[in-house]
Amino acid sequence: LFTLAISTAAGIFFGLFPALQSTNPDLAPTLKDESGSGTGRRKRFSVRNGLIVAQVTISMMLLLGAGLFVRSLQGAQDLDLGFSLREAGLIWVMMGVSDIERDEWEDLAIRLEERARAIPGVEKVATAEIMPLGVGFQSRGFDIPGIEPPEGDDHHSIAFNIASPGYFEVMEIPIVAGRGFTPEDTRESTPVMVVSETLARRYWPGEDPIGKEIITPHDERPHQIVGVAKDTKVWTLGEEYRPYIYMARTQSNTSSLFVVARGGVPEAQIVGELRRMVRGLDSRLVVMDSKTMTEHLSVMLFPPRMAALFLGIFGLLALILASTGLYGIVAFSVSRRTREMGIRISLGADAGTVIGLVLRGALALVAVGGVIGLLLTLGLAQLIGGFLYGVSSTDPVTFIGVPVILGGVAAVAALVPARRASRVNPVEALRRE
Repeated sequence: LFTLAISTAAGIFFGLFPALQSTNPDLAPTLKDESGSGTGRRKRFSVRNGLIVAQVTISMMLLLGAGLFVRSLQGAQDLDLGFSLREAGLIWVMMGVSDIERDEWEDLAIRLEERARAIPGVEKVATAEIMPLGVGFQSRGFDIPGIEPPEGDDHHSIAFNIASPGYFEVMEIPIVAGRGFTPEDTRESTPVMVVSETLARRYWPGEDPIGKEIITPHDERPHQIVGVAKDTKVWTLGEEYRPYIYMARTQSNTSSLFVVARGGVPEAQIVGELRRMVRGLDSRLVVMDSKTMTEHLSVMLFPPRMAALFLGIFGLLALILASTGLYGIVAFSVSRRTREMGIRISLGADAGTVIGLVLRGALALVAVGGVIGLLLTLGLAQLIGGFLYGVSSTDPVTFIGVPVILGGVAAVAALVPARRASRVNPVEALRRE
């Protein structure tokens, strides 16, 4: 009903405007039977031209926006996320919201890994408190001996994760210095950490961070850095690499656990086996989510994918409307200038000259609308820059390709009535006038 009401109102409004204009015509040109010379008609032509320019402007903006997001999706495939995108199965288990006692968490975590390794076809298994590029992001205060925290802060706020031995191998995150976690990193041994390259460069530029200490407030013993891992994207695809700390799960308590499994079987099959494995291990375990690595990463790509889809659909619709309107106004113009075309042809103008004459007027409107659309999009593109991955908000491929496509479609729309004008019979045209 709402759509029907809006459509009816639009039809009445845009039909009423030219109808009201026709109630006060300029009678002199009408009585003289002269086409296109009256002031009223020039005004109407101005309104029509303005509508065409507006349609082209909107079409240009929507298509440029869609083009930027399509290019962003392409760029996202080439981004170095720092970890492997190969097939994997994930299951997220929350022990903190179940009836499981805190002192059982570590034992359950070990059993989850053991059961996952026993799944046929699974080759590598690890656990972590959170997954990179997931819906969760966490940071806490750390103290670094000899380095004062930022002014106004009591500690250095650094993002972190708690991971099991084997996590870096499963996620295929290279250890660029030192080592990763091992089963020997227990609660009785020295607390250890692995840090990201960005963290090492920021706090110990030009130094070897291996052996340096980081203190977690309220912990009795400082953590010793035993390895440096390659940077990874943590929160968003478009972010700069950030300082990051990995703490050993065998030395830390965590109520949230992601089990990651990879192998020689399809990832969807691994997910199904992980679900059955968790149900069979302990009925008290609460499964928050289970998905493939592909599905996990699709969450990050959902906004640009939807933006590309909807802007593309509306851009295509706007292009069709603009092309239809351009065709209509050119056809109308040709019909009003039949006598002029007949005279030009009778004086020796060839078909190419007549077609060029008509196209110049039509494409001038497209050029005006296109330039306005380009300028507006350049201004608005800065607002969506944070949602683009691997491509700038002034991507030259998009800002060159879209105007070429739009101009080509507009030229075809105007060419049909222009060719009709070139085939006017001068004798018949002058006789009719």
